[in-house]
Amino acid sequence: ASMNELIRVRRVGDNTLRTQTVPVVFVPGVMGSRLRLGADDHWDPDSVGNMIGWATNRAETTRRLLSPATDGAVMDTGKKAPADRLAQGWAGVAWSFYGRFLRDVEAQRFGAFATPVYAVGYDWRQDNRDSGRAVAQRIGEILQEHAARKYILISHSMGGLVTRAMLKQDAGVAGKAMGVVHIAQPALGAAVFYRRMFTGARAGPDGGALNPPGIVFRNILGTSRESFQTILSALPGPMQLMVTPTYRDTGGR
Repeated sequence: ASMNELIRVRRVGDNTLRTQTVPVVFVPGVMGSRLRLGADDHWDPDSVGNMIGWATNRAETTRRLLSPATDGAVMDTGKKAPADRLAQGWAGVAWSFYGRFLRDVEAQRFGAFATPVYAVGYDWRQDNRDSGRAVAQRIGEILQEHAARKYILISHSMGGLVTRAMLKQDAGVAGKAMGVVHIAQPALGAAVFYRRMFTGARAGPDGGALNPPGIVFRNILGTSRESFQTILSALPGPMQLMVTPTYRDTGGR
């Protein structure tokens, strides 16, 4: 009975089937959502000029500009995301990070289900529990838009912590999840984040020395332990990537 309720495929006419819609909802990782910050600033990994601007800031300036006290809103327009997917939130995530992935997921077929793909960005500066509530609200809107009963959830990296918080906090949204896929979720903390607390972002483990995008992003994060700690210590969400007491080094790289 439950499977019949999920599929709900029934004959409408001689050659027509009515198929249930099950939206696929993707939630990105830390720094992967494009944000408007206050009245004048924004965080946009799809803009080379914007990223270079962040890379030339002093650590204390970046800390101040990224302060969660400044209002943040996920962007809903952009030059790289397809115009016909803006209503599905695709401009809210960094296209350079996730564009190909969204296209690949969209190209999949899941039997008789209609599975429109949505990207749900969030203010990654905030506590993951707060971000989880924001994502839950958006999922509710998506389900209502399609009169859908179920959705499929896909997360990447810190998006896994956001969605785990959401599923724990909101039983209604959790009960409507038909399936959950977490990609590279730092369930016990992100070891690379922990290492940067001691070394800063540096060439080698954080990208090649001659890789321009890598150089820019390393400078944004802070290339010394002091600058990295200055920038990240003010951000509740990223700080929740710290390794937990249950983390164990298994001896692998």
